[in-house]
Amino acid sequence: MPDAELVAFFDDLFSPATTQYAYMDLTGRDPLAGSVTGRRGPDLWSAWRTASAFAAQSRPLDATRRLHEVADLHPVNHNADYLAEAERLNLLSECLSLGHQYLAAIEVGDSACRVFLRFLSRLESDASCAALEIAEMVETLAGIRLDPSRTAELAHTWAATRGLDFVLALGYRRCQLAGRVAGDKQALKWSDDLFANARLLHVKSGVAFGLREVTQIEFALGNCRTEAAPDVAFFHFEAVVRALGMEDGRGLRAAINAANCLLRCGRFAEAEDRYASLESLFELRGQYCEAARVWMSECIAKWKRKHDPAIRHDVIGAIKLYEGHLPKTADHLTRYAQKQFIEQAYLLLVTANCHNTDYSDARLDEVLSALWALYTRDLLASLEQDEPGKPWDRLLARQQSPLAGTRNALAPFRSLGVVHLLAGIDCTLWIIYGFDGQGDFRFAWSAAKGENAHMISDFLRALDDQLEADKIGDALAVQSHQHRLETLAETLSASLSPRWVGVLQDMTQLFYMPHSFGNVDEFPLGALRFNGRWLAELVPIVRSPSITHLRETLSPSRARVNPQPAAVVVLGSLTVGGPQLKSAQVEAATINHLLGVMGFSPSVHAEAGAEDVKRWCDGASGVLHYIGHGIANEVFEALPLAHEDFGPLDADKIDGFRVPFLFFCACLAGRVRYGAGGYSVGLASKLIERGGPAAIAFSMPIPENRAYSLARQFYRQANNHAFGKAVLGVVNQAKESLPAYAWLALAAYGDPAFELSAMCRSGAVPMLHGSGQSWHSHLRNHCVLRTNETRLALEASVAEIPFELRSVIELWLRCAFQEPPAFDAVTLEGFEQAALGATGTTDVERLSFYAAVCAERLHASGLEKLPIAISPDATSIRQLLDTSRFLAVLGSALFDMRLNGLGCSFMGRVITVDQNGTDRSALFLCQGREKLLECESVSPFVRTMRCDDGRILQAFGARQSWS
Repeated sequence: MPDAELVAFFDDLFSPATTQYAYMDLTGRDPLAGSVTGRRGPDLWSAWRTASAFAAQSRPLDATRRLHEVADLHPVNHNADYLAEAERLNLLSECLSLGHQYLAAIEVGDSACRVFLRFLSRLESDASCAALEIAEMVETLAGIRLDPSRTAELAHTWAATRGLDFVLALGYRRCQLAGRVAGDKQALKWSDDLFANARLLHVKSGVAFGLREVTQIEFALGNCRTEAAPDVAFFHFEAVVRALGMEDGRGLRAAINAANCLLRCGRFAEAEDRYASLESLFELRGQYCEAARVWMSECIAKWKRKHDPAIRHDVIGAIKLYEGHLPKTADHLTRYAQKQFIEQAYLLLVTANCHNTDYSDARLDEVLSALWALYTRDLLASLEQDEPGKPWDRLLARQQSPLAGTRNALAPFRSLGVVHLLAGIDCTLWIIYGFDGQGDFRFAWSAAKGENAHMISDFLRALDDQLEADKIGDALAVQSHQHRLETLAETLSASLSPRWVGVLQDMTQLFYMPHSFGNVDEFPLGALRFNGRWLAELVPIVRSPSITHLRETLSPSRARVNPQPAAVVVLGSLTVGGPQLKSAQVEAATINHLLGVMGFSPSVHAEAGAEDVKRWCDGASGVLHYIGHGIANEVFEALPLAHEDFGPLDADKIDGFRVPFLFFCACLAGRVRYGAGGYSVGLASKLIERGGPAAIAFSMPIPENRAYSLARQFYRQANNHAFGKAVLGVVNQAKESLPAYAWLALAAYGDPAFELSAMCRSGAVPMLHGSGQSWHSHLRNHCVLRTNETRLALEASVAEIPFELRSVIELWLRCAFQEPPAFDAVTLEGFEQAALGATGTTDVERLSFYAAVCAERLHASGLEKLPIAISPDATSIRQLLDTSRFLAVLGSALFDMRLNGLGCSFMGRVITVDQNGTDRSALFLCQGREKLLECESVSPFVRTMRCDDGRILQAFGARQSWS
């Protein structure tokens, strides 16, 4: 290769797009997917490639697992000096930072830096040996064998391309982490280290850095200093622009970053002018995502200057341009995307909408679209979609809109409201919606200017002040701060719009969903105050960490919580994370006794490890009560156990749906930390999202005696009441004897209807979704499970079926899923037409019956049995795929994950028949297996489907990553 071609090759080899393509294309040669080569270098590089693809998809847990697997296969000494190990540690540091484990990320990043510097020394002393390792890297990652006679050239080209990129990327991450850990001064110091390491690379490799390399370093220094010193960073970026001009891609990006620095410095008009001149340059280059980001930044500058709600039109344009040109991924159902670059546009769209009083359906859908994208890592806003042409597709598309999805989820529940609190652009946003007691859907928002945010900050400071006074036993100061808290709460509540307060007062139970950006999740919703009373003492309030969790909680097909009388009381470290806990062992014995009185079979564990906690969280217990310190700050979250920590990444390793009730009697475990692109981290919230029915934790530091008092009160209340009312009872009891900060810090997550006492008895555990059952949810459930119980449940609800559909559904039910199939194609077509013609029914009712028709059609096709033999009477492969996709998409739209899983399973089977061995087939089969897992034990049909899907995966050699 000529030098220029070799430079371009290295630049392309490590790009995220190339890495993902190589991962998909070369998977058959991936040692971790099949047999291991036993050669350290290729195994490390193969693991790096796989993990890089996962990291690019914001899947840090999967990436971390791959990197640890290969380290287990090839143990590394502490003085490693080979390039592959430096790259492995660098990527591991990136994954840890994605998983919010910042302290660990810094430590691993420092190790990567040390290994890299030792490699540079080897490169200086033995260039040919180091170059052979670089050649091995190229061969493993790209399948290209380079000419060994060009080792010196290869090493020098690597140093000027990937070597420099490595130094700059690692240095930039260290600066970002330093800003979180030690503040701006440390970040600036580490930016100096970045420059020093770049010079060292120059010396050790013998490569003369030209304009390309110098501007790379200037660009990286600007990035490192943007947060701490935007005025200084501005001049770094300006230097790059002067050196390269805006015809060069890096020069153009530097111009944008310079405008970003102006925005940070409050020079809004200058920033707006710069953005306006740059957007078209990206469009001319065909870089539409970059153009959208510039457009979005221009909108933010304009909003900060004018605060004109009409900006929403431009924001929508920027969002549509960005989302429309995102690279497609293999996961077509989750529509995963890198959203962190457009997240501020979602926030601005919500902010602009909340500055007017237009509550039309179109505007509500717009707000909810942005909210869903903000709260959920795998959804885009997908604004203003074109309506499909086919009748069933049109009906389905309507139900996929966030407004329809929200109404469908909340419709069975009267007076259940959802409250969002967000740190908007230059304001605080309060949003509430739900059906009132008369069955009317109510929606309101309130956009409060800066003084509202100041009141929230003042309130949180007053909570801290009351805590400090309580610690030293200053009763007068505690009472003084109590009056201060009441005054602040009343002032804050009075600043909310009358419409918002009116909707709130129509609700008898609330889901609270504070967005963690800006740390507004610290504010307890119960701290609002009306007519001299706290909201926390008036209505049950439970938190939900994400839209996905909320919809799952309300879904009639939510995974069942099975009774489990075993309970564990875990004693964590009594010293790590705070002062020594003097009464923890006495409290453990007390909680153990209370759980025994409730009917559980409890046990106390003082030496539990992370694996023990994971086992108890994966079905081995019905209650897990942790006593100890909690660590949740800007750089780390964990429950310190006796000898190790249990953190959010450990929670991600749990299969889900078998997580017990959790009580974390620990400081700060109730917090949720913000992560870009809809990704958030928190101890209680992570486990709730993994399927826990309910959890309690504290959102701020709590003294031992206060925390123990609240825990005991809770179990006494939970013995007689559902979760939401038990928390309400605790507040009303505690407010008479405890300072406000203590019970306001009680963060309750999960299902308000969950009954803890039912976990130690036989029979169903009451949950909220039990009151949301309907005839059409029974119909969809029977389509998936096909048991005598699901058939009887549907028969029992026949009287609820609208007259237009009742007779055909009764006929379908009598003959559904028989062997041989009872319905011919003409009959199924008649069922479909009957559903389309039932205009007096709701869209969801018609779609649910059509799902039953689709399930019967797939049953008759021959796809359900192995070996798959498509029936001569079956429709075409294309029609079978469309039918399967309908089940999957309808399941997703209604958050009926069982139906979604069945559709995914069928899609995988159709693709297997049509294109045996494709990655998409493996993806859908594995999604189906995952989503059907929780009902395998109650449905022989599901158990057979999952088993056969596993055989299909094994038969065509699907990668281990899908299993």
